[in-house]
Amino acid sequence: MQVYNTTITRKRLYNFLYITVLLSGLALRIYQQFFAGRPLWEDEAHLALNFIDSGYLEMFMPLKHFQSAPILFLLGVETCSYLFGFGEIALRTFPFIISILSYPLLYFFVRDMTGSRLTALLVFIFFSFNAFVIVFASELKPYTVEASAVIVLGYLNFSKHTYISARREKLLKITGAIALFAANTSFIMLFVIACYRFLYLRQVKQYASGEEYQKTRLFNKRLFTTWGIAFAASIILNIIINPYADNMREVWKSQFIPMNIFSSEFLQFMQQHLHDIFFRYVLLLTDMQLAAYLLAALLLTGIVYMLRVKHYDWLLIVVLPVMIHLFLSWAQLYPLYERFILYLVPLMYIWMAISIVTVANVLTNKIHAFAAGVWIMAMLVFVLQTSMYKYPVIGRDVKPCLDVINRYPANMKLYVTAPKTLYEYYLKTGYVHNTTNEEVLSGLSIEQYNEQVGYRPDGYIMLYVATKDDAAAHLIRHLESQSLIRYKYEYGSYGVVIVQPRLN
Repeated sequence: MQVYNTTITRKRLYNFLYITVLLSGLALRIYQQFFAGRPLWEDEAHLALNFIDSGYLEMFMPLKHFQSAPILFLLGVETCSYLFGFGEIALRTFPFIISILSYPLLYFFVRDMTGSRLTALLVFIFFSFNAFVIVFASELKPYTVEASAVIVLGYLNFSKHTYISARREKLLKITGAIALFAANTSFIMLFVIACYRFLYLRQVKQYASGEEYQKTRLFNKRLFTTWGIAFAASIILNIIINPYADNMREVWKSQFIPMNIFSSEFLQFMQQHLHDIFFRYVLLLTDMQLAAYLLAALLLTGIVYMLRVKHYDWLLIVVLPVMIHLFLSWAQLYPLYERFILYLVPLMYIWMAISIVTVANVLTNKIHAFAAGVWIMAMLVFVLQTSMYKYPVIGRDVKPCLDVINRYPANMKLYVTAPKTLYEYYLKTGYVHNTTNEEVLSGLSIEQYNEQVGYRPDGYIMLYVATKDDAAAHLIRHLESQSLIRYKYEYGSYGVVIVQPRLN
């Protein structure tokens, strides 16, 4: 009876902690979406203009400004913009809704996969308070939908809920097919689940009856057929609506893993990108001294444990997707870049949590439960400290520079470099009023720039990206060297200058 009461008490404690973390995570996401006041940035503006200028039919055609996105994502955002307008919050509503609906399922996905409430709770805490995850939950990009697809598919595959178990085949078929049209990277998770289903089939053949084996085999056959047809259809549609694939590979070539794995270039690339992924941008781990060694030890511990207890299914789910993405980047097919791997964050957190709980169990058995508690608390600090400093995330904020432009006459000539589409978005939504804007290509030489701008007796305004490595930086330095700038204002990533007339 005492053991039973202890089990019930522990279950209630985990349920309480789950609800507490869930409400906290929802509050952070709601604040980021509705109250943080985060403006759009260039990448979002490129896509936003397509919704302002187009309708449902145009979503099935190549988008403007070299943009592409899964068709269901486009249709979802188009519907929200039709209902709520083209403001920042309205345009981000669809990915926000998807992330909010899928996010609570992560705990149950991990709990039912690992059989450990502690592992599930750790993963859920990590994911709930990660500032990178939170900000992309309200971004006009499909990356949070990709992460949501991983969570939902994982949940449907492992859930022990009676409703899900009775309808697993149908739910996986429908959800997997939808995911292929809503998330570019969903095929990776579907492939991983297919590998899991093959492994499960082998286990059924070895330990279960022949009838159960035939039933599972038919399940897999129907599931893979549905996914295969949907995958082929999504590829054909993507070819039609995304003619920019080759150009984008050229744009992102610096984010592909060098093919010579024995070169110094490969080592430098991996060192820098792994640091960016784990410490600077994505997982936001505390970059303390020896942190990289601690992380490597954690990940290795997880692999050793999963191999030792023969949980090859766990290895498939949490390690294989990472390996696939690395291979795709090495094959020059998909970049290894922070926001492109958002969908891997839940899986990497599961990997880390399995390792953390493994060490905690050893400490409990060899030393004391208190030592395990200290270890877990230390890991929570290691994983979450940086995120707490970064929240809320505002990012690139062009509005202070736009406010400066609004202080000058609306007919004063305005030149815009890299944030051209960003200015167009805020012009079309009524935030700015100067309609004389003309694009100045950032890579122009001084002579080309002078030829385009020419003589303007009343002066002109220039809006530019204010980073030292931006292609427009040399133009600003040239104007300053010629004492042509009578006012300069920079805020974060953007800047505005008022330029005096240039005499012929």
